[in-house]
Amino acid sequence: MAGESQRRCPVTQIAGLRPPIGRALRSLLCGGVLLCLAAAPEAWADTVSGPLTPEEIDTLWPPVADTAVDEPAPDLAEPAPAEPSPETEPDTTGPDPALADREATARAERAAVEKDIAQLLKTAVETPRPPALDLSCEEDAVTQTLTAELVNAWVREASEPEASLLIRLTNAHRALQLLGADDATSYATEEKLAARLVTKAKAVMAAHAGTRDTVLPVVGLVRAASQLAGILGQAETSAELQAALGAWLSPLVPGMLTDLRDKHDYAMVTTVMRLLRQLNSLGLETGSADLADAMDKIRAAMRFQLTLDYQFTVTGANGNVESFHLKAEFPVQFELGGGEKTARAVLVGEGTGSYLSYSETDGQLTMQAPDFPVAARIESFDPCAGTAKLFIDRFYAESETYFAHDGTPADLNMAEVSFMVNFDRNRRQNGWEFDVDVINLRKKAVDVALNAAMNAFAGTLYVTLDHQPQ
Repeated sequence: MAGESQRRCPVTQIAGLRPPIGRALRSLLCGGVLLCLAAAPEAWADTVSGPLTPEEIDTLWPPVADTAVDEPAPDLAEPAPAEPSPETEPDTTGPDPALADREATARAERAAVEKDIAQLLKTAVETPRPPALDLSCEEDAVTQTLTAELVNAWVREASEPEASLLIRLTNAHRALQLLGADDATSYATEEKLAARLVTKAKAVMAAHAGTRDTVLPVVGLVRAASQLAGILGQAETSAELQAALGAWLSPLVPGMLTDLRDKHDYAMVTTVMRLLRQLNSLGLETGSADLADAMDKIRAAMRFQLTLDYQFTVTGANGNVESFHLKAEFPVQFELGGGEKTARAVLVGEGTGSYLSYSETDGQLTMQAPDFPVAARIESFDPCAGTAKLFIDRFYAESETYFAHDGTPADLNMAEVSFMVNFDRNRRQNGWEFDVDVINLRKKAVDVALNAAMNAFAGTLYVTLDHQPQ
């Protein structure tokens, strides 16, 4: 999902962090919905423990409008010094009382938030309920953006009250550091808050095991908790949570493949590919999904019978009408294709076309023509948008032989001329390309009639794509 789905993504701030933390954070929300199913997470083994910065927290939990956590923190940092009055020289004989007051305020705020945290740590961790979101189709950029914002908003809400307390604590530490005050700490409190978020993420996974429509928010919360632990130097905890995520995701794959095969839910191809990519990034040992086996099952499930049926007429100057009927049927097979963000189904195959019939109104001619090879490819097969592109290299023999009543033969290429005239706008460098409609959740995924007429030629190319999984 695109980075535009975020309200704010402080890439420039992240780039300025110390290298291990900066690398970890770049895999966060800047790429879109928090889960980033299409992207592999960074390794956090080299992350060093230390204080969180406001930029790091802002990345873990992007600002969401109209929430309590978006209220500005108290300004505890040292302001810019005021210009001295021309009549009065600045007093440099002793400590600045204003700095002392600000330090006292910062220490009071730190004590207050630590007290609130201590009270929270006495309570049980609550298990938030994730929203149900369709995992398969995101038909357009608007849907993707709204989904991303909904997931991010829920992740932030589910991270409360720990996230707000962590923000307050970080601001208090930051204020003391900016004032140059002694702020020695082991950051044990931050680690305890992170541990609660890890517990919360595990509880959400346990409560919603096997529920496909909660994948987006659940993975978002798990990723936030895991990366927070990694930033705080808890590499083992982060790795453990990632392994748990893999084990939670992998059982979803068989059901998706069943829907692809039995319910003709072709959108599952992209979804399964994203999930496999996620599992691959987590490591095979983290779950039960066999990536090679899943790919074999996708190929077996994504088998179709392509039928091309071309019927056309040629009307002579004398009104005589010649009618032709050509047809080809052959299987097309899934191959991996698509762009950087999605895995699209590309269907390829080849077969043989034949002339089924020929007639002309005067009854003076007969025709014979050999069978001919046909290669086809269906690209951009997008069941969510309902579109695909059919490419065929040819649909005619090099020539037909026509016989008059006296047996005199003549070789012509009427089918080729007809195809070139009728579908001139569809011609490409090595063949013809047609836009076809795709219908998801139906055995006959494509069933269209492409009509064309030009001058003396008129015809219709019927295209059907029948799902025949193995």
